[in-house]
Amino acid sequence: MTSPSTPSPHRDLVAAALWTLGIGIAVVLPGSYIPGTGLDVDKLVHFAMFFGYAVLWVRALRPRVRRPWLWVLVTGVVYSVGTELLQTWLPDERFGDPYDALADVTGLVLGLLFAARHGRSRSRGTRY
Repeated sequence: MTSPSTPSPHRDLVAAALWTLGIGIAVVLPGSYIPGTGLDVDKLVHFAMFFGYAVLWVRALRPRVRRPWLWVLVTGVVYSVGTELLQTWLPDERFGDPYDALADVTGLVLGLLFAARHGRSRSRGTRY
């Protein structure tokens, strides 16, 4: 049993799974459910979703999987392309966009690079 100040060993895994679920929900919501900001931030949102996906999954898998970055890269690309394909088949005003997938993969790769850098600094006991 862990004390309240000690993080649960499954906390990172739960956070990554919830983030992934959030992406799935966000991409199937009808466009009218998504609040407008007056700015075209669509690609930035896609970038941020998959940056977070990469960072959270690497952190969750690092103690469990030998090469977490490879697992995250493959699943992230499949998830990105899959969500864009899914949007082409949805019966509302949503549609798949290859530029959204490009923003997803860019966020994924930069998130992996961030996680690699952050993970190395954490393992040396320094803060990034």
